[in-house]
Amino acid sequence: MALIAESFWRRLRFTPLSDLFCGQLNGRLDWRFLVAEANLPAEIADTISQVVHKTRLWNGERGDVAQELIAHFQDGLETGRPAKQLAEEFGDVAQAAKLIRRAKRRGRPIWWQTLRAGCWFVGCFFVIYALLAIYMLWERPTLDTDYLAVINRRVDAQIQAEAAWPHYRKAMLALGCRDAQLPKGPLLGSWYQTDIAALLDGITEDIGSSEETNEKDPTLREFLKKHQSQLAELREATIEPRLGFRIGRSYQSEDAELLGTWVDDTPSGEPPELISILLGHVQILSRAGILLVSDAVLAAESGDVQRAYDNLTASLRVVRHVQDEPFLVSGMVSLGTEWTLLDVIEDILRDHPELFSDEQLATLAHRISAIEPPVDSWFESERLWTLDVMQRIYGNSGRVTYKGAIYLSHLAEVVGTIAGRANEQILVGIGLPAINQLVASRDEQLAMHNEIWQQEQTNRSKPLWQLSDQERPGDLLSGSQWKRLKYMPLGLLVPATAAFRMDTERNAGRREGALIGIALELYRREQGGLPETLEQLSPRWLPELPIDRINGGPLEYRTSEAGVVVYSLGTDTDDDQGRPLEGTARYEVGPPSPNDEDIRHDGDWVLWSTLKTIVE
Repeated sequence: MALIAESFWRRLRFTPLSDLFCGQLNGRLDWRFLVAEANLPAEIADTISQVVHKTRLWNGERGDVAQELIAHFQDGLETGRPAKQLAEEFGDVAQAAKLIRRAKRRGRPIWWQTLRAGCWFVGCFFVIYALLAIYMLWERPTLDTDYLAVINRRVDAQIQAEAAWPHYRKAMLALGCRDAQLPKGPLLGSWYQTDIAALLDGITEDIGSSEETNEKDPTLREFLKKHQSQLAELREATIEPRLGFRIGRSYQSEDAELLGTWVDDTPSGEPPELISILLGHVQILSRAGILLVSDAVLAAESGDVQRAYDNLTASLRVVRHVQDEPFLVSGMVSLGTEWTLLDVIEDILRDHPELFSDEQLATLAHRISAIEPPVDSWFESERLWTLDVMQRIYGNSGRVTYKGAIYLSHLAEVVGTIAGRANEQILVGIGLPAINQLVASRDEQLAMHNEIWQQEQTNRSKPLWQLSDQERPGDLLSGSQWKRLKYMPLGLLVPATAAFRMDTERNAGRREGALIGIALELYRREQGGLPETLEQLSPRWLPELPIDRINGGPLEYRTSEAGVVVYSLGTDTDDDQGRPLEGTARYEVGPPSPNDEDIRHDGDWVLWSTLKTIVE
């Protein structure tokens, strides 16, 4: 009974499903049973068993091989040759198994051949991928240049006795400034505060301002009146020719009280990251500029001519000191500080036209015309910033390193905010070879970087009316998703140069408007009235008459009993009779767009106005 059960289960185990579905329980896959059932001599049975076992074929194929070998040896035995001789003549068992295996596998179906080739490909791919990952994990970024030291060389070369920063520090501390903030109370606004008179009484129309004041806190007017001696000290601080502030990832001990305490966590032996430098002193300078122009308005209201004049000239020196800092963010702050200053000059000449003497106005005009934003210096620091990031991403081979990929992911704020630090390192480690296939090499990144800056320099040499919307450096990184991914590091680093160009053009136009406004006032005093055209100002009061920066034509000029307005036609290129743009559009300047349907751009770009009310 047990033998019958064993025979049943054996046959069930070694019967193909196709046979079972046909009702056959034949156990034909049991090649050992076939060998035993053939009743061959021990030498031959052992040879067959070894060969079949070593083929490592499927069970069905082994059964076929066993039956073929059984038939082969049975034919030999029928000829009368001894079993031992037949086994010896068969040859090497391992070699025979290898040849049989090769022949049987060649006869397998096409789907298996395809699957086998695919498995080999995947296996080889993962082996090569793993070797590349190990190699790339081993490589380290090449940190061979201290770009912060390069930038600070200009400070080190300056005579520290002529540095203005120690005087700024002393004056701002005397004003109660700590940790880069003034005491709670006076509402300062920020870069583009256009109504300083309102700001003096705690009212701000500052774009994006989130400052809040308390009724119990002193207004800016009260703060300025209380700190006149400290403001005089601040004006004195602006006299030195150079700022002399050494930039770093931490502040000097003598600056800690004013700017706060920061710890430089740069690893030993590595140059500091340029992207992480501290620029709190730029905020201090911005605050100083707003205090000075605000005090100029306060002095003009009270008829204090010298104080108003000294505040304006000191503010111009603040602009120069901010411009000295070789960073694009410093440039943005200087442009904002200058814009507010020019607004105040316009307001004072509108409300108090007789306040300043001819000599004072001429000096103001001379100093305004001397403002020349060092755009090349600002962009050079941006270039060094990009080079510093590149050396932290790439190794000697020119490919992204493991540490570089982690650094890049932090820069992009993608993986680090989603997966967490531990998972991030694992993901980056696994994906490093893929990253190097997708992201351009260091040489390719630097070649594109140079192309972008060359186009930027070319664009900056063109006036706005010759600059089309298509000529923007950022376009080199746009296009397909593949290209944006390939140059992702540059996409994260290259600043919005086109927008910054518009900012510099806006301030240049405003600067020219102030020079025209001062020239008009000087003409009125000397001639007893205003000129009929702006051409009458040159060359006596203006060496050269500015042109419309947007369209290249002459600037528009209107006079009435209400005052004077000098304006550009604006981006929409039509004459709105000096009606200014409203809201944020008044800060937007760009190439001419006659077909612009944006209602916000329906108006003129006013460069100078002494009108008491908006032109209707």
